[in-house]
Amino acid sequence: MRFEGVIPAVLTPYRNGDVDEKALRTLVRFLCDKGVHGLYPCGTSGEGLLLSTSERKKVAEIVVDEAHGRTPVMVQVGAISTAETVELARHAHQIGAQAIGVVAPYYYPVDKVGLVEHYTRVAEAVPEMPVYIYNIPGYARNDVTADIAKTIADRSPNVVGVKDSSKDLGKLQSYVEKLGPKYAVLVGSDALVLAALAVGGAGVISAVANSFPEPVLAVFNAFKKGDLAVAREWQQKLDKLRSLLQEGPYLASYKAALRMRGCDFRGAKAPMREMNEEEYNKLKAGLSQLGYL
Repeated sequence: MRFEGVIPAVLTPYRNGDVDEKALRTLVRFLCDKGVHGLYPCGTSGEGLLLSTSERKKVAEIVVDEAHGRTPVMVQVGAISTAETVELARHAHQIGAQAIGVVAPYYYPVDKVGLVEHYTRVAEAVPEMPVYIYNIPGYARNDVTADIAKTIADRSPNVVGVKDSSKDLGKLQSYVEKLGPKYAVLVGSDALVLAALAVGGAGVISAVANSFPEPVLAVFNAFKKGDLAVAREWQQKLDKLRSLLQEGPYLASYKAALRMRGCDFRGAKAPMREMNEEEYNKLKAGLSQLGYL
């Protein structure tokens, strides 16, 4: 399964401390109705690394079930240990997800030999499932470079792509060049959608597209049509929106924006927090000024 286009990094809602199934299903329907090209639950934007193993499985099951027949799902299954990553990978396969994303093991430093062995064991656990390496060295600490990714891909035929959230366009281009056209390289930053596409990227796993898929889709669609002027215009609009949504508590603005659009979507996994009233009103005013409300 080759993932390309606009793939929201699905947010996770909570009610009374538990995953809010109703709100999550509403978000999946909203995104499918908008025409996104895939869904990516349990990643960074989905607070996946804060969730318990059982909560991660629940989120994955809800998203896969609600999206069935409408858009493919890539479940982020990476964990701090190889054993838990393998468990989550097998679960994603069992519930019918179309692919898995695997963030590098985090906190402890892992060398090239360890990273290659980790990804090889995960890929071997689900040999029929497409595997995407998820590189986010700023958070995970361990950097899956293009050379390491190529070694992993050479050993594991079901490793078919990379999600790069390094925010380094040169690094993303090195994946494209080192892996070749058979592999899908997805950018993990809304600021680099157009730039990533221009150097051979296949699409974006987007935080902004949760709340406002329209401008992200507009960049991708204009690029695919060859209209670079329109694509640049939409990328500039997306940059302003992204900057606004990054204000306040981490991820809270995306959930607040969804409420402003009529989706009862709220909550945060401690120690994360929701926006207070002052922050909410400031965001609402900013979105209105940009013409999104």
